[in-house]
Amino acid sequence: MAHDAAIIRIAAPNLMSELLEPTLSTVEASAAGRLGTVTLAALGIAEEANRLLTFGRHALMVSATPMVAAAVAKGDLDRAAAVVSNGVVLACAFGVVQLVVIRVAGAKIVARMTPAAESDSDTHSKAALQLASSATGFLRIVGFAAPASLVGYVLLGSMAGALDPATPLAIQTACSILRATATSLVSRKTEWGIQGVAWVQVSTAWLQALLMVGAAVRKGLLGAAPLRLALG
Repeated sequence: MAHDAAIIRIAAPNLMSELLEPTLSTVEASAAGRLGTVTLAALGIAEEANRLLTFGRHALMVSATPMVAAAVAKGDLDRAAAVVSNGVVLACAFGVVQLVVIRVAGAKIVARMTPAAESDSDTHSKAALQLASSATGFLRIVGFAAPASLVGYVLLGSMAGALDPATPLAIQTACSILRATATSLVSRKTEWGIQGVAWVQVSTAWLQALLMVGAAVRKGLLGAAPLRLALG
C-alpha cells in the first residue's frame, strides 16, 4: 500500500499536467474562432506544423526522469544535477535548431498544408492566401518558444525523477491560467489577430521555463558548478 500511495502521489500531478495542454488548445481555438473562420483554420494548420517541427519534447522528458531518479535513489545529488544541467543545455541547443528550421522551412510546410491560390482576384484564392499568411505568421512567432518549451519538458521530467511532480504542476497551472486569460483578452483586440495569440504563447512559455529553472535551482538540481560540468 505504501508503494501504491507513492505511485499515486507521482502519477496524479503528471496526469493533471497532461490535461493542461488540450485545455489550452481549446481556449485558443475558441479565441481564434472569434477572429473568424479563416483565423481558426490557420491556427489549426500552424499548430500541426509546429508539432511536426518541434519534435523531441517527450523524448527529453522521459530520458531525464529515470536518470535523475537513479541518481537521487543513490543519494548522488551531484550526479542528478549534472544530468539536469546536461539536459537543459541539450534542450537549448535543440530548441535553437528547431527555431531555425521553423524560420527557414515553416512557410514551405504551411504551403503544403493549405490550398493553392490560383490568382489574387477571386474570393477562394484570397481566402487561401490569407489562410497561408496567417498560419505562417503564427508559426514563425511560436517558433521562438521552442527552446523554452524543451527546457520546460526536461525540468518537468527531472523534477518528477526527484520525486517532486507537484512543484512543476503548480507552475504549469499558474502559467496556463495566465495564458488562457491573456489569450481571451488578446482575441478581443481584432487588430492583433492570430499573431497576438502567438505572442501570448511565447511569453508564457518563457515565463514557465524561467520559473521551472528557479524551482530546479532551489532544489539543488541546477547551479553554476553542475552547469560548468555539463558544458565541460
